[in-house]
Amino acid sequence: MRDLIIISSEEKDRLLLRNILSGIGAVPLFALDLNEALNLLGKTSPRAVFIAESKDPPSEILLREIRRAAPLLPLVVLLRNRDASKAVELMKLGAFDCAQPPWTEEELLPLFKKSLSLAGAEIRFREPVKNLFLKSAVLSLALLAAAWGLFYLGRSSEKGKYEALLKTEKVLLPDKNISGIFFDGGSVYLTDWLLQSVYRYSKKDLKLLSVKKLPGEIPVAAADQPANFIVMNDDNIAERRLKDEKYTLLSRTRPVKGVSELCFDGMYLWTFDKKEYRLQKRMNNDALDLLAEFPLPSKNVRNLACGNKFLLYYDSRLRSLLKASPEDPQKILFESPLEETKIISMAYDGSAFWYVYEEGGSAFLKSGKIKDEI
Repeated sequence: MRDLIIISSEEKDRLLLRNILSGIGAVPLFALDLNEALNLLGKTSPRAVFIAESKDPPSEILLREIRRAAPLLPLVVLLRNRDASKAVELMKLGAFDCAQPPWTEEELLPLFKKSLSLAGAEIRFREPVKNLFLKSAVLSLALLAAAWGLFYLGRSSEKGKYEALLKTEKVLLPDKNISGIFFDGGSVYLTDWLLQSVYRYSKKDLKLLSVKKLPGEIPVAAADQPANFIVMNDDNIAERRLKDEKYTLLSRTRPVKGVSELCFDGMYLWTFDKKEYRLQKRMNNDALDLLAEFPLPSKNVRNLACGNKFLLYYDSRLRSLLKASPEDPQKILFESPLEETKIISMAYDGSAFWYVYEEGGSAFLKSGKIKDEI
């Protein structure tokens, strides 16, 4: 069955959602209010509940009451305004996910598919993904390890020396519009270009600590520096900002066109132009003086990260991290295969590799260890 309960008191919402959900294979069952929804829950076996955001009663109350009645059922809130903070708060209260406006087939289809695949599992946001990961690991870890071992040995015998990327848990993100990653002590920060916000997570347990508005223009790329972070905006200007509560502006550089990725190796700023497939080594000053320029080792390179002694690329064809020396950025020293295929953003914090990837229409944050053998 593909029954979905939709709670909405607005006739125009019901008409819109009926057309969209019926078109993607769902069977929408509409409830005008909480009582009707609870009544439907007693008579049917829906795969999920979609809640059109409302003020009377608030979505928070609907989430709480539906969760009490059906603790294992995926609950999706359809937001009326784009608001990352609101989405995060609702997911903390038990929402499986939130749909951003406008409500379209492209927005709702991935949520519907995820609801079908996860219905019946124990889902309680943040812990949802982590719990599923941990529980499934008990059953499948041996098989995965064996399969990975065979794969790893086979690849090594064919192509030489590889490094294993030892991955940790993952966490579901509010959306997939991540443009950069930076760090501060025990925290990892993600910049969101669409909502112009910064999400702050705990490195230790991947708990969401805060969501704050990022001042200035749209952040198209961001990188960590020891005392601050640097963010490239859509005006092609890099801004250095403190990692404080207000992300205080320290300085602005001259415009530099074509920068889609950037990272800092402790001395120099490296920028990456995806259109021209060029890697640039720059001074870390307000002029961003160009010191050297290199062709990328492959036109399949999509992402860039830096360590103090190495550069990291992600190659979408090889589905691997490529590790190179800053002295010769075209020479690949090691390759680390990744099971994820669509990397959105990545960074290295000096001891762990952090990356955001897309899977099934959602984005996840994950980290892994890389041996420093250069």
